Amino acid sequence: MHVKLRLLGGSHAGQEIAVPAPTFRIGRAADCQLRPRSDAVAERHCEVRVEPGQVTIADLGSPGGTFLNGKRLDGAEVLKAGDRLRVGPLEFEVSITVPVAGTKKPMVKSVEEAAARMASGARDDIDIDSLLSGGDDVGVAPSRYATNLSADEVASLSKGAPPEAVKPGTAEPAKDGTSDKAADALNKMYKRR
Repeated sequence: MHVKLRLLGGSHAGQEIAVPAPTFRIGRAADCQLRPRSDAVAERHCEVRVEPGQVTIADLGSPGGTFLNGKRLDGAEVLKAGDRLRVGPLEFEVSITVPVAGTKKPMVKSVEEAAARMASGARDDIDIDSLLSGGDDVGVAPSRYATNLSADEVASLSKGAPPEAVKPGTAEPAKDGTSDKAADALNKMYKRR
């Protein structure tokens, strides 16, 4: 989670201050991460805490108080993106962003690698058997997915065989177990999610 405080007024308006640590103190003391030079800011004025799933602000007993969206803080409050925070003469807008997890993977080099990647992110709420057998309530309409298939391949889809399992020139699935292997692979893939 990335938290920033954007200064709203003064000569530094628009400047963003990153909140890098789990605990970020604002005040004039040497142990504070943001030290404004104003007597209206206490030695240890307030503290922003970045925790998994939430960001909070708490006043640390400052005489002037800490204000969140115009209300004086009484205890810790959860911060949301767009909230306005006032500490002495300084006013900030809170920016909270959550980065998207994941990294780009290298290009797939084989069918096996593609299947393994698919299996690692599969869902278990899909009944593969009903998809492959052309079950009434979950079946796939061949016309939607079979636009580049021959009539024999389209016919085989309604019988539950994948197009590559059809013997050329027939509407019968190949007898080499290809459709069973495909069903097993898909079941394994979707059960891992």
